[in-house]
Amino acid sequence: MSSSSSTSPTTVNGVTRFSGLSSGVDVDSLVQKLISADSGTLNKLKQTNQIDKWKQEQYRTIISDITAFSDKYLNLASSDSILRQSSFQQFKVTSDNSAVSAIANGDAVKGTHTLSVSQLATAATQASNSGVTKDVSGSGMPDYDSLKGKSFTIKVDGTVRTVTFDSAYDSSAQTGVQYVQAAMNKAIGTANDSSGTTINKITVSEDSGCLKFVPTANSGVGSITVNNASAKGAFSALGFNAGSNLSNRLSMSDTLATVAGKLKSPFAFDSSSGEIEFTINGKKFSFDKSEALGDMIDTINRDTDANVTMKYDQNFDQLVITANSTGAGKTLSIADTSGTFVSRVLTIPTEGKDAQVVLDRQRLTRSSNSFTQDGVTYTANKVTSDAASVNIAQDVDGIYTKISNFITGYNTLIKEVNDKISESYDKNYLPLTDDQQKAMSETERTNWDKKAQTGLLERDSVLDSMVYNMRSALMSSVSGQSESLIKLGITTGKYTEKGKLYIDEDKLRKAISNDPQGVMNFFIQQSTTYPGTITVRTLNSSERNTRTREEGLAYKLYDILQDNIGTVRDSNGTKGLLIEKAGTTGDASETTNGLTKEMNTLADKITAEQKRINNEENRYYTQFTNMETALEKLSSQSSFLSSFASS
Repeated sequence: MSSSSSTSPTTVNGVTRFSGLSSGVDVDSLVQKLISADSGTLNKLKQTNQIDKWKQEQYRTIISDITAFSDKYLNLASSDSILRQSSFQQFKVTSDNSAVSAIANGDAVKGTHTLSVSQLATAATQASNSGVTKDVSGSGMPDYDSLKGKSFTIKVDGTVRTVTFDSAYDSSAQTGVQYVQAAMNKAIGTANDSSGTTINKITVSEDSGCLKFVPTANSGVGSITVNNASAKGAFSALGFNAGSNLSNRLSMSDTLATVAGKLKSPFAFDSSSGEIEFTINGKKFSFDKSEALGDMIDTINRDTDANVTMKYDQNFDQLVITANSTGAGKTLSIADTSGTFVSRVLTIPTEGKDAQVVLDRQRLTRSSNSFTQDGVTYTANKVTSDAASVNIAQDVDGIYTKISNFITGYNTLIKEVNDKISESYDKNYLPLTDDQQKAMSETERTNWDKKAQTGLLERDSVLDSMVYNMRSALMSSVSGQSESLIKLGITTGKYTEKGKLYIDEDKLRKAISNDPQGVMNFFIQQSTTYPGTITVRTLNSSERNTRTREEGLAYKLYDILQDNIGTVRDSNGTKGLLIEKAGTTGDASETTNGLTKEMNTLADKITAEQKRINNEENRYYTQFTNMETALEKLSSQSSFLSSFASS
């Protein structure tokens, strides 16, 4: 006797399942259909959770955009802020003389001023002589006869030329210096002095038998550097050997030891330390002979205690230390403490001077060429022969631009919110269930999700109230002020545009020109009882009404937005309405808000419902397994009886 089983056992979550065909039933398919039919509650919970997640994302986008608007236009720290007095107290300043320039701040008053300058303020300096570096010169006797066919390069103020000797030296026709001068002029050309006379750019001469190259007076030439052009160069024949001075300028990469050797008056290092040490305005500096000139200059210039600027002037071949502060008095004090850098190089001290000016017939002495008087900062650029006339006028363009930009930002924000609360919600487009997603293509799923997320904030009470309050604020008056939006030429459009503002440019410009103070007060007048921005969240209802009645439009809008996005808790211990509802990133409300709490509750319900369904699924499989087992036994018994009867 034998029997064959067609069942196939599997174990899921500790439950053994038989899904064979003893019964002729597709157990897996039937169980899944039963479970699917029983998943309605779970799907609804998941859909509700997804809707809450989408809502939170949309709320947070609006919160972020409101915050950006407020930070830009309603924050005193922002240069675009409409709350700043400087946004309305803008002036155009013109001067009829380039010797004097000026700018005006919010304390200025329209009018015309005169300013004459008899002396400019200067900074104290301590400098070397101009032409501090040795001239370009050889160290040996030149051999003019051996120069034929040889060459060397010379860099003149950054331009490199090759000087070539192409014929034999004829001592009967010219001197050796003339021979070299002719080759030099051929390579670099000649110049004209102020009278038009042709002169050499570089004068070639001999000094103690050695060649010397010096810029010719009035030629305009400054920097000279010579180099050996090739292995067949003329250097040796010219007498440029070890010990020669090949450049009449210093390089930032030169070590201080090299610098000392290049100077006409070399300085000495401390014999024991090999350093130079000096103080500048009481700050001590030490530099080793191996350090580069550029590094020394950078170190001094970066030191705020020394408060000076050191530079090497290539044009004049001069080292200069200049006080960072102009004016008379002791602003620069430099002295050696070891070595002789200061005493041998920085030998020319120049005291600073004060500026001497006459402003509106009043004589003034100032340590700086820029000074502020009655809200106007004047800058003396040079001495005047005639007094400069400085006119301070209202900057209508600047004020108009500030207001216009604010209105544009307001329109953008109000449109975004209005669009959200005006979207129609289609309840037929719920978030897709797992089974629905599997049945759709990616494009179909994307289009469905887009439709399902549309209208989620339709007629949202918080947003609707915020917009209503903002529009009401636009139409309200400001205590003690006669101006209004309409008088300023700012009006709302059609009803369907839901509060969009339009500017009559001519009317607004005229209002700014005629009454800039009134325009400013309409926007940024502060409450005298409860001023500022940080107090609004702490006021009770009565205090808030007083503040609103007394303040200008920009402050009213600020308060309304803070009612919705404020992260400071009010007297009731709550944050802004939108923050309480959806939270915002970077704040404790990110995880403690209405929607997050709701989603956490839903998550618990989803977990419990999923567990119930899993148990139900196991129950179904247990029942079908029992049935399959019973049928299998019945089949075995039937086979046994048939076999027994036939035998």
